[in-house]
Amino acid sequence: ANARKPDKRNIQSIKASLARFGQVKPVVLSENGSTVIAGNGTLQAARDLGWSQIAAAKTSLDGPDAVAYAIADNRTTDLSDFDDIVLAQLLEELDPELVDAAGFDAKEIEKLTGIDVDASEDVDGMDFKFRVVVDCESEEHQSDVVSLLEEQGLKCQKLIS
Repeated sequence: ANARKPDKRNIQSIKASLARFGQVKPVVLSENGSTVIAGNGTLQAARDLGWSQIAAAKTSLDGPDAVAYAIADNRTTDLSDFDDIVLAQLLEELDPELVDAAGFDAKEIEKLTGIDVDASEDVDGMDFKFRVVVDCESEEHQSDVVSLLEEQGLKCQKLIS
């Protein structure tokens, strides 16, 4: 009764992570060891990779507590956001194979950084441009700053956070 349904992309990301880093955290099983409470995607990815063993931790949670924990395990991540600027900087510093293992594809990096990945010659090396973020007091102030920078021949992208 897993309410979370991993899709092909999700399983591929988990597989890339497992292949690169190994299994770092165990799946969570019911006390009898027959029901996965947390880590269904990890288990599926490990099976797809041909693994015959996987680390697991048993819990004494059962009934409604086990169900609530399973939901919370999936939901709590949904309730947080990335700091896109920091994330883009971190991804830029990684080798492409690590970016893949972290679960990001070229189009997502393009969206974060504003760089057209298909047109870039340096995607494999993640050699992106340097960026500046300016906090503005209002939308009008933002427009003025962008106009000033564009007059200097700089490419600008308006962001709202």
